[in-house]
Amino acid sequence: VVRQQINLSPIQQLLDNPTATPIYGDDPRSKDGVKIFSTAPVYNQQQLQGYLYVIIGGQAYDTTLKNIKANDNLWLAAMWFIAALVALFIAMLLLFRFFTLPLKKLNKELNKIEAANYSLTKMSLDSSYTADDEIGNLSKGVNAMLARIDEQFQSLQQADKQRRELLTHLSHDLRTPLSSLHGFLEVINKPDSHLNEPEQRHYLNLAMDNCQQLKHLIEQIFELANLECGQVKIQSETFNLGELIYDCVAKLALTAQSAGISLRVIPEICDFTVTTDIAKLERVLTNLIENAIRHTPSGGEIAVKVSQQSDQLYVAVSDTGVGIHEDELNAIFEPHYQARNSIKRGSTGLGLAICKQLLTLMDSEINVSSTLGKGSEFRFNLAMQAPV
Repeated sequence: VVRQQINLSPIQQLLDNPTATPIYGDDPRSKDGVKIFSTAPVYNQQQLQGYLYVIIGGQAYDTTLKNIKANDNLWLAAMWFIAALVALFIAMLLLFRFFTLPLKKLNKELNKIEAANYSLTKMSLDSSYTADDEIGNLSKGVNAMLARIDEQFQSLQQADKQRRELLTHLSHDLRTPLSSLHGFLEVINKPDSHLNEPEQRHYLNLAMDNCQQLKHLIEQIFELANLECGQVKIQSETFNLGELIYDCVAKLALTAQSAGISLRVIPEICDFTVTTDIAKLERVLTNLIENAIRHTPSGGEIAVKVSQQSDQLYVAVSDTGVGIHEDELNAIFEPHYQARNSIKRGSTGLGLAICKQLLTLMDSEINVSSTLGKGSEFRFNLAMQAPV
């Protein structure tokens, strides 16, 4: 007890009007606190002696109530904390699903492509997710990578198909001269053969022709293989283009004359200087002229034309031969391809493929134009040497 006296006014007020509650009175255990109280007068022989003054809710009650309120606040805080954790967990799940759903979709598409043996012709990657973020960029990158892999796979399949076809054609071409050679030698080598000297010489000449054809075919096969493997290097030098053209024409003049074909150079005075590999350019010109001779009937004409445009020289080999079908213009540069209407005079079908590979090494491009029944023209460019 810290008070020695209390204010009696609240006591009198409660005794006068017991229903006027709540009424607060002084708390004896607090210097300035007030509490709800109950009171009753104490009489001795009908004389007022004092009051019974009872505080409702003492310190023990206050302590207990305070603890209960503190516990309620603690439970309330705990409930709010748990609710916040649950809300955060749900938000994290939704956010996780938002980020992983495109990845799951992409993974599902990749599994489908894997089941299709990575063939985009059977199954294509869904490119509907095109958002400009990490997942979208990943989807685009995977799509581009798969497209590139499929393109390379198709290219390998096409190359393998062409290789098989080439081997089939080459085996046939090799078998023909070998069989002929074997037959002629067998006839000559027969012990009971009664061949006179002119007949023996005739068979030997035929055998030599087949040997020469076989040698030429094998040389072209090795040359094309070296070109495709990148084992051929360019050795550039500066020379007169006209002199090289006339040398090639002179070398094949006898072959053209025996086939009844005329050769000419346009312009006749062909004085141009170029810098490139002279041996490979001679090979290209020789192959193109030989190809023109093979596909030009007797009485036709072959012309080697040179023209200048800016700093480029254009060399064209034209003929008045059988021409090429329009749907075959792109295919004639494939190894061993021969046009349907070609005149076969010892052709192996590798000359134009070698020409294209050689000109690619020399940073040049070959083009062909043709009119069926009127002739063809093969044209390529060379960088012109600037005058000193």
